[in-house]
Formats: sequence, C-alpha cells, structure tokens
Amino acid sequence: METKYFLFKEPYKALILAYSTADAIVEYVNSVADIEDGVEVIEIGKVRAIRLLSDSIGEDGEKTGLKRAKEQLDEMSDFLEIS
Repeated sequence: METKYFLFKEPYKALILAYSTADAIVEYVNSVADIEDGVEVIEIGKVRAIRLLSDSIGEDGEKTGLKRAKEQLDEMSDFLEIS
C-alpha cells in the first residue's frame, strides 16, 4: 500500500501519514485531539508535505529545512510500511 499525506487544520494543525483518510482520522484522534464531524481532511502530495514540514520549527528553535523534512517523512513512511 502507498503512504499518503493528510493535512488537518482544525482543531490543531497536523500532518498525518496514513494509507487512507479513515486511517488518518484515527491517527489524528489517537495522537493529537478529538475532532468534530465535518472537519476538513486534505490529502496532499509528498512535495507539499515536505514544504510544510520544512517550515516547521524544530526543538532547537530552527526551521527543519527541506533536506531534514524529506528525511523525516521518508523515515515515517518506512516505519508505516513495516508496522
């Protein structure tokens, strides 16, 4: 199965990797917060996912950057495939 990228904007912004929208919603609820009916879940491409993640601020206070964002998404995708 192919990993897909899902963007949640409410109630908290999150990028979730999953195989389907239903799986993404379950992961969001388990990892982030409960959601109400009608919350928009947007499937995005890998390039957009990398760009969104690259702009995030890491624990060191610095932007993640394109290279590290790609590495992180590849690692999460690999983990999803073996679990």
